Amino acid sequence: MADTENVAPEVTVEDKEVEVKEVNTENGSSQETPKNATKLEGDIIRQIEYYFGECNLNRDKFLRGKINDDKDGWVPISVLLTFNRLKAITEDAKLIAEALEKSTSGLVQISEDKEKLRRHPDNPLPEFNETRRKELSRRTAYAKGFPLDSKMDTLVGYFNSNFQKVENVVMRKYYDSKTKVYKFKGSVFILFEKREQAEEFVKKEGLKYGEKELLRYMQEEYFEVKKKEKSKKDEKKKAKKAEQQAEKNDDIVLPKNAVVHFTGIEGSISREDIRKRVLEINPALTIAFIHFERGDKKGELRFSKENDGKEFIEKLEGAKMKLNDLELSLSLLEGEEEEKFLATALEDMKKARQRINQKNKGRGRFNKFNDRKRKNDDRDNDEEVAPKHAREDNEAVTVVASE
Repeated sequence: MADTENVAPEVTVEDKEVEVKEVNTENGSSQETPKNATKLEGDIIRQIEYYFGECNLNRDKFLRGKINDDKDGWVPISVLLTFNRLKAITEDAKLIAEALEKSTSGLVQISEDKEKLRRHPDNPLPEFNETRRKELSRRTAYAKGFPLDSKMDTLVGYFNSNFQKVENVVMRKYYDSKTKVYKFKGSVFILFEKREQAEEFVKKEGLKYGEKELLRYMQEEYFEVKKKEKSKKDEKKKAKKAEQQAEKNDDIVLPKNAVVHFTGIEGSISREDIRKRVLEINPALTIAFIHFERGDKKGELRFSKENDGKEFIEKLEGAKMKLNDLELSLSLLEGEEEEKFLATALEDMKKARQRINQKNKGRGRFNKFNDRKRKNDDRDNDEEVAPKHAREDNEAVTVVASE
């Protein structure tokens, strides 16, 4: 089946759970019950004709397989009675055959022994190609605003009672990873017999379902809105990724006149001893790093702001600093000496950053998994805006096909 944005899971009507986008004809067809048929017989006719209709057969691998098992395309009624929706209506194969004899659509043919059904040879399944997809999309509308606990029968009853020639309704669902079932998103696609009918539905002022006004679009317009939204999201992701990459690769600019060389260290002086003494002299300064290891005779103080090193030395008498019983000699790194030192410091900083990034990669994979899980769990929280803009996240949008 052709999709326009995302590929929806292939689902068969015999599925034991809620079908992803299954719509039986009671749910979607506007065909009236034949005058000589009871309501029960009408329900049977609509359900069977849904199974053999274009909407279902284009995506139902199971039923297509059963049709292909017989050279003439016959499917035993007993097989159809394994389908939950039909079984909920009746389990009487004889009643099914009798009901279909009253159908006026000419879609389904009954075998002579009344035990098998097939799509009538005079009404073959149309080829579902790009042309057909576009034709169906042109007369399909989108609507959102239905309660999340809505039932298909109720929705179809609403459309059939209030609008003309509704051929098919598709409940749009998402997979809830917590409960492991498909849940209704609160939005549907509605296939009308003619485009004009779909347009009338979309343009109708103040259309409500219950107390809530329905957000509506033509399907092709809805897809365009979603395409633009996706493009904006992709642009934001791309910009964020570029920003993150820029942060990783960004050249760190170290301030000038901020590196002070010192000598005269003896004994077990530590970095903390040096830091404490510098801040006693000038608490307003910020030390970026002390390039020194215990046991060294000399080292460098690198301040965070430009000219801080120069300012620090200028406050010292004779460029000397007392530290415990020692007297350190200080000098400001300038010119080529400063450039060489900053280049080495910068390279060390980049290597340290790379080591941190490598260490965090494993954690990042775990966090991304949790982010995806949370995103899947939140799929039912669709966002709504003004009537001329539709917003829904993470949905699988599928072109509707119908008999």
